[in-house]
Amino acid sequence: MGVKKLKPITPGQRFRVVNDFEQVTAAKPEKSLVKGKTKSGGRNNSGRMTMRYVGGGHKQKVRTVDFKREKFGIPATVKAIEYDPLRSAYLMLLVYADGEKRYSVAVNGVKVGDKLVSGKGSAPEAGNALNFTFEVPKTASFINLMAALGLDKKKSLFIVGDYDKNLYLSSRNLQGVKVVNSSEISTYDIMNASEVVLSEGAVEKITAILS
Repeated sequence: MGVKKLKPITPGQRFRVVNDFEQVTAAKPEKSLVKGKTKSGGRNNSGRMTMRYVGGGHKQKVRTVDFKREKFGIPATVKAIEYDPLRSAYLMLLVYADGEKRYSVAVNGVKVGDKLVSGKGSAPEAGNALNFTFEVPKTASFINLMAALGLDKKKSLFIVGDYDKNLYLSSRNLQGVKVVNSSEISTYDIMNASEVVLSEGAVEKITAILS
C-alpha cells in the first residue's frame, strides 16, 4: 500500500499523508455482499434519546467480510481489490470455483487473477490460509515454512488458536521466533516482532472476542 504526501498549500495539508489507491481496481462493491448500515440516531430500544447530537448523515453501506476463510479446499480467484471507507484495510473480492463470492481482507502482494485456497495442505504462499500443524516436531520443517513465507532472519511472532506442542517444539530453538496462544498475546510481543502471523484458529478466537 503506497502513500503520497500532499503539497502544503494550506496549514492543514502540510503534514498530511494519504493512500495513493494504486492497488484499487474496482469502484463499486458487489451488490450481493452489501447491506445497509443501521443507525440508532441516539435513541435506545424504547425510542428515547439517550445521546444528543447524534443523527443525520448520508446513508452508508457495509461490505460483509469473511475473516475466517472457511471454504476449505475450494480454489478462489481474486476478481477485484476494493477500498472500503469503513475499514482500515483494502478488501479483495474472491470468486470460488463453485460460484460463491466473498470479501476477505486483501493480502499484500496478491493481485487480480491470483488463485487462492485455504485449509490443510495449502501451499505457504501469499493469500493462502493454512493451519500451522506438524505431525512431528522438526525444526527443519519450521525453517522451510518460514522460508516459504519470506520470514528468513526476521523477528516473527506466530499466534495460534490452541496450544500446539509440536509447533512449539519445532520453533523453540530458532532465534527471534516466538509462538503464543491467542489468549496470551501481549502488547510487548506484537511491538517487538517485525512480522506477525496468525493461524486460522487464532483469527476465529480474536474475531469472537472483538465481535
